[in-house]
Order: sequence, then structure tokens, then C-alpha cells
Amino acid sequence: MEVYHQTAQPMIFIDGVEYGDYPSVAWDKVPPEVDEPEEETEVIDEELQPSTSKAIHIGERIYKALAEQLREIIEVQDQCSTTIELPDGEITCRFTLTAFIYRENVSAPDGIWSEVKDVVPVWWELHTYVGPDMVERLNDATFDKLKTFLIH
Repeated sequence: MEVYHQTAQPMIFIDGVEYGDYPSVAWDKVPPEVDEPEEETEVIDEELQPSTSKAIHIGERIYKALAEQLREIIEVQDQCSTTIELPDGEITCRFTLTAFIYRENVSAPDGIWSEVKDVVPVWWELHTYVGPDMVERLNDATFDKLKTFLIH
């Protein structure tokens, strides 16, 4: 059995934090003259991507319904993490959002109030399910389109 010796690289300390290359264990290093046999793999020319022709179009009615429900949440919170289920005929939408809400104070002769200026998603997704079996289908939803209905 051969043992490979490594020399430690210099360590740098910045504000008490150690930076540098730590020596690794011996099994992590393979000498360059050793070639590992290549495994046989099957090459597939076809890309496995969902068909966009079957994507469900998300119309203004769904965006407006989601925005209406979300507005109740974002008007009283600075951050939001919620899931909304929205049945729409044969399609059921499940919208999940985690976001930060940014506000701006507005001053006018009749008072001072806070308005939502922006909603910045950390994570969002809109799943669409079709039929009584709730088969999930792709959709063409965008958060920018929802935001146009959400922020006035």
C-alpha cells in the first residue's frame, strides 16, 4: 500500500477566521498515473423536458383571485409564508409563496399611511391540477404578472 504525503498549504487568518487549504485524507487523492476504468453509459439523444404545448394558460381571473387573497396577508405583514388553494372549475391551483414585503410611508393632508411598494419572493410556485384525479400539469404563470395585480 502506498501512502501519499501532502504538504500543508499556508493558512491565512482574517479577523480571527482561518482560510486556506486543509490537507485531505489519503483516499481523497489519486496519483495522476492511475487511470480509473470508464463505466459504460447509455447516451440518450432525446432531452427529457416537459412539453410546453400542454401548459395551462394562467389567465387574469386566476391572477386577480390570488392577488386578492394575498393582499389581505401582505397588508399586515412584513414577510409572508403562505399557501393558497384556489379551485377554478376543472382546474385547481395551489400557490405557495415565501416573500419579503417592502413598504413606503405616504404623507398627505388627510394623514400618513404605509403602502406596499414591492413584494420580493424568496420562493414561489404555482401548481395546477386538472380533473377529478388531480393530475398535475405545467402552467405559464409568472410572478411578475401576479405582481401587477398585487401592487397598485
